[in-house]
Amino acid sequence: VRQTVSVDFLFAHLDTLEWSDNPQPLIQYLQKANLSRHDLEKLRTTQYLPERSDKSRTYAPSELYLPNPDLDIFPFIRFLQWPTLPLPEKSADGAFLRNLGCRVNPPLQTVMKFVENAPNGTVRVKCLD
Repeated sequence: VRQTVSVDFLFAHLDTLEWSDNPQPLIQYLQKANLSRHDLEKLRTTQYLPERSDKSRTYAPSELYLPNPDLDIFPFIRFLQWPTLPLPEKSADGAFLRNLGCRVNPPLQTVMKFVENAPNGTVRVKCLD
């Protein structure tokens, strides 16, 4: 007998769960759930997580970064909506989200391209600080 709600059931009823501003309870539930390999793959690839500034849609974990105020300078980063800042990558929630594909640091090449095209020197220095 399965001890937890299936991921398919959760995704079928996401619109009625009303957690779009705070996915923390869902993530904590999923950490405790008995997830199959299929469930984990579905959690990695499905768009169900809210982004901090874009409430119009949801995102797959790999499309989001863990909240980190140090990275706020980069306008190209989409942050996971989370009730507390920062969300340490080594916390239970952070580690689980990283396992699902959430990112921690932007690729160096992307950062360097942004710095190269930054509108002024202050932004460049702040990025490299």
